[in-house]
Amino acid sequence: MNVSIVIPIHNEAPNVEPLVRELRDFADTEPRVRQIIFVDDGSTDGSYARLVAASGLDERILVIRLRRNFGQTAALSAGFAEATGDVICPMDGDLQNDPRDIPLLLKKIEEGFDVVSGWRKDRKDPWLTRRLPSAVANRLISKITSVRLHDYGCSLKAYKREVIENIRLYGEMHRFIPSLASWMGTDVAEVAVNHRARVAGKSKYGISRVFRVILDLINVKFLISYHAADSGLREDRHLRLHPGGALPLRDDSHEDLHGLPDHRQPAVHALGGAGAGGGAVCLHRPHRRTDDPHLLRIAEQADLCRARDAPRR
Repeated sequence: MNVSIVIPIHNEAPNVEPLVRELRDFADTEPRVRQIIFVDDGSTDGSYARLVAASGLDERILVIRLRRNFGQTAALSAGFAEATGDVICPMDGDLQNDPRDIPLLLKKIEEGFDVVSGWRKDRKDPWLTRRLPSAVANRLISKITSVRLHDYGCSLKAYKREVIENIRLYGEMHRFIPSLASWMGTDVAEVAVNHRARVAGKSKYGISRVFRVILDLINVKFLISYHAADSGLREDRHLRLHPGGALPLRDDSHEDLHGLPDHRQPAVHALGGAGAGGGAVCLHRPHRRTDDPHLLRIAEQADLCRARDAPRR
């Protein structure tokens, strides 16, 4: 089993060096971790430069840089698209998630589960602004989706590759992956994980994010209810999500809502959510490492830009 770890980063400069060091040390003791992907989501505080400098020439590390801040879901989508592991483990970049919990998630994967969600049972966050809204959201999501988890907001999760490959994300949809995966017929588990207090930097979460989550929850409920009622889709439980709705997974000759066959779709298809506006999702695609130790594998602009309002065929 090969594992890819995906970490979105937005203005976490004080945490970059200790985060990279902790993940490298962890990967040294966990041979299943073959790839560590950092996605700089338009940071303006020097996080990207620190990522490049701290990563050195470690062949396991990949750094992706988005042109501007597109949001956590878009950043995760960019990382998922470049992940090569059999299992993909996302986690936060603020040092609150503990990578040493990843073997707990992998154990459940080995037991046959397709999705394993972390549960911050002893959460180290402010009660009024973080834990209370999260508790309300978790109960609401569990009730509406019928997939009962204690902690949908925990970023530390493990997904089998075949699950994550068949879901396209937008908005704040990353937190609903367990619900969408369960509807697809996969097995979902939850395990208690360690949670640490933030020691540096500023939280990017707030009460305003709850409203965006609720809007996406309504969308998820509609997608699941609508397609469950359609007998033509009951035999094909895989969803491919788009800003305009959802389509069942088809063969490579099928054309999606944007008029391109699946095999020609861009790696990043996260056109929406906070801050996306009407622009395009663009990133630097890594390629072979150069001789310059400061460049990592980031050297050329990828041809992976898709304008949100591009005309459809």
